Amino acid sequence: MTTEAVLNQGFIPEWTFADRLRKARLASGLTQEEFAEQLGAKPGAYSHWEAGRNTPRNLVALAQRIEMLVGIPAAWTLGLIGENVPDNGGPGTRSPKLKPVSERKPLD
Repeated sequence: MTTEAVLNQGFIPEWTFADRLRKARLASGLTQEEFAEQLGAKPGAYSHWEAGRNTPRNLVALAQRIEMLVGIPAAWTLGLIGENVPDNGGPGTRSPKLKPVSERKPLD
């Protein structure tokens, strides 16, 4: 499938748990080993989580530890809220579904 075909269908890729874990770690500025240590996980297990090969037994507890460590909301790490969190400090919402390219107006 071409990129154009994907865009015309309105496809928006979702972040996986592994993607969110990696983004949280990169935002912290820590290596995988350092981040794993801070979370109380074995570095080998953490690298498998970040690669998407395995998932931790208790996702909620891990997401809460990440929130305490780097301040990223556990709900975001778990994929319960999207990338666009309102500026008013209210609960986050998923990004709105985009219109297909064929229905969009050109930028002026």
